[in-house]
Amino acid sequence: MGMCIFCFLLPALHGFDMGITQKELGGNFRARYDRVFLNYFDATIHGSLEFKHRLALNGGIALEFLEDTPNLNIFTNGEMALPLPVPLSAALTYVYNRMPDYQTTVHSVVPALSLNGRRAGISLGLPLRFTSFHSEPAVFESIFSFLVYVNFYYSDTAKFGMRWANFDDYLFGNIGAYSLTVYYFCIFSTGVSLIHELTLYQTGSIGFAANFYGLSYRGGIQFQW
Repeated sequence: MGMCIFCFLLPALHGFDMGITQKELGGNFRARYDRVFLNYFDATIHGSLEFKHRLALNGGIALEFLEDTPNLNIFTNGEMALPLPVPLSAALTYVYNRMPDYQTTVHSVVPALSLNGRRAGISLGLPLRFTSFHSEPAVFESIFSFLVYVNFYYSDTAKFGMRWANFDDYLFGNIGAYSLTVYYFCIFSTGVSLIHELTLYQTGSIGFAANFYGLSYRGGIQFQW
């Protein structure tokens, strides 16, 4: 899938100097509670490379400890800043989700457009999701995805804000499976950031009519150089 993302971005890379301008590596731990699964947690590690402040290649792996066997979630992503006077970018993402205890595998391919401002931004995509249950043929779904964020405070030392979305790096949910997150990043001059996130989410398919609400806390560390 990484080769597909590279081919998607190749026309924009013609004649482009591929010097690396930023590297990033991070890890997170998240504890979650909801009415369906009660208490569970996951651990993730992710990294990215940025080229000339225009192209970013990202990837990560997560283990979700939900049942007897951990669920496996993987994502890879390529994002290119478009040559426009506004911070608009195009991205292509692939997400793999494997749930052994339910014998379920999900493959998602997601083209998206994002407007990433310093104070606020929005991302809109159209996931193409293929879900296989047991040994049955894959079920295809196309589901609208969205993310909106607002940074109430953003400086060289801290970032505090809120986002509303129905997806994250490792999972593209149904239109009604959205979450509201308050986040705080403590940024040090050494390139190290400490991450704190508190999320209220629900896993229904018809908005707040569903009652599967949950709460999670995510803490992590991120290195940039």
